[in-house]
Amino acid sequence: MPLRAEDAPEVFTDLRDPSLYRYIVQPPPESITDTTALFTRWADGSTDPEAIWLNWIGYDKRASSAVGLYQATIFPAQHLALIGYIVFRRFQGRGYAREGVRAIIQYMADRDDIGTIRAEIGETNAASIGVVSALHFKLRDRNPGEGRDGDLVCDDLVYELRV
Repeated sequence: MPLRAEDAPEVFTDLRDPSLYRYIVQPPPESITDTTALFTRWADGSTDPEAIWLNWIGYDKRASSAVGLYQATIFPAQHLALIGYIVFRRFQGRGYAREGVRAIIQYMADRDDIGTIRAEIGETNAASIGVVSALHFKLRDRNPGEGRDGDLVCDDLVYELRV
């Protein structure tokens, strides 16, 4: 379901887990207020007229709990969508990343302004590489020095899927 500012209190504790930030530069949120402000900014959409932001919160209805966040930035003029996601640690390894990315793929395939979905993943992030590989993304490029693994700089691998 679309991410809303009102979701911030529910996921704040999960988002504070430092292990979620191993492969990304963004730090954990400091407070529920900061998380609400971030979610408000995301929900309001991009200020760049060339980009569309889509942000979703994934739920496990059986557990009645949020499992993670999923994002896409669409560049209609380029027929391109950049995707990313975070699955909360207590839900990792249960298929939520694959299920969420599969839903993003379907959503993008139903649009007429997307031809390629791209994921840029740190070369040491084996779990995310496994997710996109299982969903038939192909390795297309390498961005030297763009990835992170904790405090270490590594390359980002660029995976793409044509839709």
